[in-house]
Amino acid sequence: GTYNSFDGRGKVLAHAYYPTNGDTHFDDDEKWLRRSFGSDGTDLEVVAAHEFGHALGLGHSHNPDSLMAPYYKTYESEWELHNDDISGIQSLYGVPNVKPDTSTASSTATTTKGTTTMSLSTTTLRTSRGVNCSVTFDAVTLGLDGFGYGFNGLDVYKMGASGLEPGYPKKIQDVFPQSPNSPDLAFKIQRLNHIYIFKGNRMWRYTDNKLDFNFPKQIKNVPIGRHMNFAIVLKNNWSSEQIYIFGDSVFWEFNKYTEDFVPRYELQISTYWKGISE
Repeated sequence: GTYNSFDGRGKVLAHAYYPTNGDTHFDDDEKWLRRSFGSDGTDLEVVAAHEFGHALGLGHSHNPDSLMAPYYKTYESEWELHNDDISGIQSLYGVPNVKPDTSTASSTATTTKGTTTMSLSTTTLRTSRGVNCSVTFDAVTLGLDGFGYGFNGLDVYKMGASGLEPGYPKKIQDVFPQSPNSPDLAFKIQRLNHIYIFKGNRMWRYTDNKLDFNFPKQIKNVPIGRHMNFAIVLKNNWSSEQIYIFGDSVFWEFNKYTEDFVPRYELQISTYWKGISE
């Protein structure tokens, strides 16, 4: 497409989308080979395995010897999965009942061409001194300032790496004007500088913590009779976000352009998101 076309031979070799899409595309301009030891071609099997890892839900690894490292590597011999790759996929889908015949030793590799970078944007909040461990949040999100925000009843907590920020908790309306109490969920779209807060069939949109014009507004295609628990924002290499909102047993996609739920898009969590309990 216009926003994700390839760039000719070299540089971007392929790209893949995370679940539930999972589409994987390869650049036709590359010189694809199988077992391209020492050649100027690109090993299709290695690149495909890397991209299929993304399609299965794996992000990039910080281990340079991992198949899921951010850059394509030329192997000096037959490539094998690194322990980091195996641990990652098993954390998503579980450990097999039958022990595999192949070993897990890593191969020597050198970094050459870059591949597509994709990241999973999720919310992680740490509990430390200053935050009552019995507090349960109605909604959580990362703010545009990099801090975590947890909503509890009338209050909002602002948390950083060292715990609760001074002066918090505060009343929600003091931080997010006109925001509802006890919201259902919240999420940010960093590229658009927006934070969304949902409650029932209404949503509030904030830019720099200021309520935007014509908000709150009603959500037209809000799932009827369903409870919304949290949102996950997936961001690909072209800064295009895909937003998934999770209920108790099903999830939906939210279109950031129409600011509405995608019609007839309701799928089972257990089928597409292994490891997320209902």
